[in-house]
Amino acid sequence: MNAVRPRQIVLAAIIALPALPAAAGAEPEIGSRLESGPRGAVTPQEREDQATARRVMRTYAACLLDNRPRTAEAIVAAPYGGEEQAAIVRRRVQGAEDCMGRTGLSMRFPTESLAGAIGEAGIRARFSTADLAPVAALADEDVARLGLGPRNGYEDIAACIARRDPHAVRALVLTEPATAEERTARRPVMTQVGACVNQGQSLRVDQVGLRAMVAVALYRLLDGLSPPPGRRRN
Repeated sequence: MNAVRPRQIVLAAIIALPALPAAAGAEPEIGSRLESGPRGAVTPQEREDQATARRVMRTYAACLLDNRPRTAEAIVAAPYGGEEQAAIVRRRVQGAEDCMGRTGLSMRFPTESLAGAIGEAGIRARFSTADLAPVAALADEDVARLGLGPRNGYEDIAACIARRDPHAVRALVLTEPATAEERTARRPVMTQVGACVNQGQSLRVDQVGLRAMVAVALYRLLDGLSPPPGRRRN
Protein backbone atom coordinates (compact mmCIF):
# COMPACT_ATOMS: atom_id res chain seq x y z
CA MET A 1 0.00 0.00 0.00
CA ASN A 2 1.25 3.46 -0.85
CA ALA A 3 2.24 5.78 1.97
CA VAL A 4 -0.46 8.26 2.90
CA ARG A 5 0.32 11.77 4.01
CA PRO A 6 -2.08 13.41 6.47
CA ARG A 7 -5.27 14.62 4.74
CA GLN A 8 -4.08 13.30 1.37
CA ILE A 9 -4.87 9.98 -0.28
CA VAL A 10 -3.39 8.07 -3.24
CA LEU A 11 -5.59 6.30 -5.78
CA ALA A 12 -5.19 4.66 -9.16
CA ALA A 13 -5.74 7.46 -11.66
CA ILE A 14 -3.94 9.73 -14.09
CA ILE A 15 -2.61 12.93 -12.58
CA ALA A 16 -2.32 14.93 -9.37
CA LEU A 17 -5.11 17.21 -8.22
CA PRO A 18 -3.98 20.50 -6.69
CA ALA A 19 -4.47 20.74 -2.96
CA LEU A 20 -7.42 22.86 -1.90
CA PRO A 21 -6.49 25.76 0.36
CA ALA A 22 -9.49 24.81 2.47
CA ALA A 23 -7.72 21.61 3.45
CA ALA A 24 -4.95 23.32 5.36
CA GLY A 25 -4.95 23.59 9.13
CA ALA A 26 -7.41 22.59 11.82
CA GLU A 27 -11.14 22.41 11.32
CA PRO A 28 -12.53 25.97 11.48
CA GLU A 29 -15.12 27.06 13.97
CA ILE A 30 -18.68 27.90 13.02
CA GLY A 31 -18.97 31.62 12.36
CA SER A 32 -15.79 31.77 10.30
CA ARG A 33 -15.08 34.30 7.59
CA LEU A 34 -14.41 33.08 4.04
CA GLU A 35 -11.43 34.45 2.15
CA SER A 36 -10.23 33.75 -1.34
CA GLY A 37 -7.28 31.41 -1.64
CA PRO A 38 -3.94 32.58 -3.02
CA ARG A 39 -3.86 33.13 -6.76
CA GLY A 40 -0.45 32.15 -8.04
CA ALA A 41 0.60 32.18 -11.67
CA VAL A 42 -0.62 29.06 -13.49
CA THR A 43 0.78 27.96 -16.82
CA PRO A 44 -1.57 26.77 -19.60
CA GLN A 45 -0.24 23.22 -19.15
CA GLU A 46 -0.85 23.30 -15.40
CA ARG A 47 -4.36 24.59 -16.01
CA GLU A 48 -5.06 21.76 -18.45
CA ASP A 49 -3.58 19.21 -16.04
CA GLN A 50 -5.80 20.47 -13.23
CA ALA A 51 -8.87 20.32 -15.49
CA THR A 52 -8.03 16.75 -16.47
CA ALA A 53 -7.55 15.74 -12.84
CA ARG A 54 -10.90 17.25 -11.85
CA ARG A 55 -12.66 15.32 -14.61
CA VAL A 56 -10.93 12.11 -13.57
CA MET A 57 -12.09 12.66 -10.00
CA ARG A 58 -15.64 13.28 -11.23
CA THR A 59 -15.66 9.95 -13.05
CA TYR A 60 -14.09 8.12 -10.14
CA ALA A 61 -16.58 9.48 -7.60
CA ALA A 62 -19.56 8.48 -9.75
CA CYS A 63 -18.13 4.96 -10.03
CA LEU A 64 -17.55 4.78 -6.26
CA LEU A 65 -21.08 5.96 -5.50
CA ASP A 66 -22.53 3.40 -7.90
CA ASN A 67 -20.44 0.44 -6.78
CA ARG A 68 -19.81 1.11 -3.08
CA PRO A 69 -22.61 3.47 -2.04
CA ARG A 70 -22.21 2.95 1.71
CA THR A 71 -18.57 3.94 1.55
CA ALA A 72 -19.38 6.96 -0.61
CA GLU A 73 -22.20 8.02 1.70
CA ALA A 74 -19.99 7.65 4.76
CA ILE A 75 -17.47 10.03 3.19
CA VAL A 76 -20.02 12.78 2.51
CA ALA A 77 -21.70 12.24 5.88
CA ALA A 78 -18.48 12.82 7.85
CA PRO A 79 -17.60 16.39 8.92
CA TYR A 80 -16.34 18.15 5.82
CA GLY A 81 -12.57 18.58 5.79
CA GLY A 82 -12.12 16.77 9.10
CA GLU A 83 -9.87 13.94 10.19
CA GLU A 84 -12.83 11.57 10.42
CA GLN A 85 -13.52 12.06 6.72
CA ALA A 86 -9.87 11.52 5.85
CA ALA A 87 -9.76 8.38 8.01
CA ILE A 88 -12.75 6.87 6.21
CA VAL A 89 -11.05 7.39 2.88
CA ARG A 90 -7.80 5.88 4.17
CA ARG A 91 -9.53 2.81 5.58
CA ARG A 92 -12.13 2.11 2.94
CA VAL A 93 -11.01 3.56 -0.38
CA GLN A 94 -7.27 3.44 -0.91
CA GLY A 95 -6.24 0.51 -3.07
CA ALA A 96 -9.74 -1.02 -2.93
CA GLU A 97 -11.25 0.15 -6.18
CA ASP A 98 -10.88 -0.60 -9.88
CA CYS A 99 -12.96 2.38 -10.97
CA MET A 100 -10.02 4.02 -12.70
CA GLY A 101 -8.76 0.80 -14.25
CA ARG A 102 -5.49 -0.94 -13.58
CA THR A 103 -3.17 1.74 -14.89
CA GLY A 104 -0.56 1.45 -12.17
CA LEU A 105 -0.44 5.26 -12.01
CA SER A 106 -1.50 7.38 -9.07
CA MET A 107 -3.36 10.55 -8.16
CA ARG A 108 -2.88 12.51 -4.96
CA PHE A 109 -5.80 14.57 -3.78
CA PRO A 110 -7.30 16.16 -0.68
CA THR A 111 -10.17 14.14 0.76
CA GLU A 112 -12.37 17.21 0.31
CA SER A 113 -12.00 16.80 -3.46
CA LEU A 114 -13.41 13.28 -3.30
CA ALA A 115 -16.22 14.32 -0.94
CA GLY A 116 -17.20 17.16 -3.26
CA ALA A 117 -17.14 14.90 -6.31
CA ILE A 118 -19.31 12.33 -4.51
CA GLY A 119 -21.77 15.08 -3.60
CA GLU A 120 -21.91 16.11 -7.24
CA ALA A 121 -22.39 12.51 -8.38
CA GLY A 122 -25.24 12.08 -5.92
CA ILE A 123 -26.95 15.23 -7.12
CA ARG A 124 -26.63 14.11 -10.75
CA ALA A 125 -27.92 10.63 -9.98
CA ARG A 126 -30.77 11.43 -7.60
CA PHE A 127 -31.59 15.12 -7.58
CA SER A 128 -30.83 16.59 -11.02
CA THR A 129 -34.50 17.50 -11.52
CA ALA A 130 -35.71 17.44 -7.90
CA ASP A 131 -37.81 20.26 -6.47
CA LEU A 132 -35.43 22.51 -4.56
CA ALA A 133 -38.09 24.60 -2.83
CA PRO A 134 -37.94 22.45 0.35
CA VAL A 135 -34.23 23.23 0.66
CA ALA A 136 -34.78 26.95 0.34
CA ALA A 137 -37.61 26.74 2.89
CA LEU A 138 -35.53 25.02 5.58
CA ALA A 139 -35.37 26.91 8.86
CA ASP A 140 -32.50 26.45 11.29
CA GLU A 141 -34.67 24.30 13.52
CA ASP A 142 -35.52 22.05 10.56
CA VAL A 143 -31.85 21.58 9.79
CA ALA A 144 -31.18 20.67 13.43
CA ARG A 145 -34.11 18.24 13.51
CA LEU A 146 -32.74 16.47 10.44
CA GLY A 147 -29.34 16.15 12.10
CA LEU A 148 -27.72 18.31 9.42
CA GLY A 149 -26.51 21.23 11.51
CA PRO A 150 -23.03 22.50 10.61
CA ARG A 151 -20.14 20.93 12.50
CA ASN A 152 -17.44 23.36 11.38
CA GLY A 153 -17.00 26.57 9.46
CA TYR A 154 -16.84 24.94 6.05
CA GLU A 155 -20.23 23.32 6.58
CA ASP A 156 -21.67 26.47 8.15
CA ILE A 157 -20.90 28.62 5.11
CA ALA A 158 -21.64 25.96 2.49
CA ALA A 159 -25.04 25.05 3.95
CA CYS A 160 -25.97 28.72 4.14
CA ILE A 161 -25.15 29.20 0.46
CA ALA A 162 -27.03 26.03 -0.51
CA ARG A 163 -30.12 27.08 1.43
CA ARG A 164 -30.10 30.64 0.10
CA ASP A 165 -29.86 29.61 -3.57
CA PRO A 166 -30.06 25.84 -4.11
CA HIS A 167 -30.82 26.34 -7.81
CA ALA A 168 -27.57 28.21 -8.35
CA VAL A 169 -25.61 25.56 -6.46
CA ARG A 170 -27.15 22.71 -8.45
CA ALA A 171 -26.56 24.53 -11.72
CA LEU A 172 -22.89 24.91 -10.78
CA VAL A 173 -22.26 21.32 -9.70
CA LEU A 174 -23.95 19.92 -12.80
CA THR A 175 -21.48 21.70 -15.08
CA GLU A 176 -18.39 20.05 -16.52
CA PRO A 177 -15.33 21.19 -14.55
CA ALA A 178 -13.06 23.82 -16.06
CA THR A 179 -15.47 25.02 -18.74
CA ALA A 180 -17.07 28.30 -19.71
CA GLU A 181 -20.35 26.91 -18.39
CA GLU A 182 -18.78 26.37 -14.98
CA ARG A 183 -17.44 29.93 -14.90
CA THR A 184 -20.87 31.31 -15.78
CA ALA A 185 -22.66 29.12 -13.23
CA ARG A 186 -20.18 30.06 -10.49
CA ARG A 187 -21.17 33.75 -10.46
CA PRO A 188 -24.61 33.38 -8.81
CA VAL A 189 -23.09 31.15 -6.15
CA MET A 190 -20.37 33.69 -5.43
CA THR A 191 -22.98 36.41 -4.90
CA GLN A 192 -24.31 34.45 -1.89
CA VAL A 193 -20.95 34.21 -0.12
CA GLY A 194 -21.08 37.67 1.47
CA ALA A 195 -24.37 36.93 3.23
CA CYS A 196 -23.05 33.66 4.64
CA VAL A 197 -19.82 34.73 6.30
CA ASN A 198 -19.27 36.22 9.73
CA GLN A 199 -16.42 37.85 11.52
CA GLY A 200 -14.18 35.34 13.24
CA GLN A 201 -11.67 32.75 12.17
CA SER A 202 -10.90 33.00 8.46
CA LEU A 203 -11.33 30.21 5.92
CA ARG A 204 -9.17 30.28 2.83
CA VAL A 205 -10.70 28.43 -0.09
CA ASP A 206 -10.32 28.66 -3.86
CA GLN A 207 -13.10 28.37 -6.42
CA VAL A 208 -12.61 24.64 -6.81
CA GLY A 209 -12.82 24.23 -3.05
CA LEU A 210 -15.98 26.33 -2.87
CA ARG A 211 -17.65 24.12 -5.48
CA ALA A 212 -16.78 21.02 -3.47
CA MET A 213 -18.11 22.55 -0.25
CA VAL A 214 -21.48 23.56 -1.67
CA ALA A 215 -21.89 20.27 -3.57
CA VAL A 216 -21.60 18.31 -0.33
CA ALA A 217 -23.89 20.74 1.49
CA LEU A 218 -26.67 20.60 -1.11
CA TYR A 219 -26.45 16.83 -1.44
CA ARG A 220 -26.67 16.31 2.33
CA LEU A 221 -29.67 18.63 2.61
CA LEU A 222 -31.50 16.94 -0.28
CA ASP A 223 -30.64 13.50 1.05
CA GLY A 224 -31.88 14.45 4.51
CA LEU A 225 -35.19 15.58 3.04
CA SER A 226 -35.65 12.42 0.96
CA PRO A 227 -36.45 8.78 1.76
CA PRO A 228 -33.28 6.72 1.72
CA PRO A 229 -32.66 5.09 -1.68
CA GLY A 230 -31.99 1.37 -2.00
CA ARG A 231 -28.44 0.25 -1.42
CA ARG A 232 -26.92 -2.64 -3.34
CA ARG A 233 -23.62 -3.26 -1.61
CA ASN A 234 -21.22 -1.91 0.97
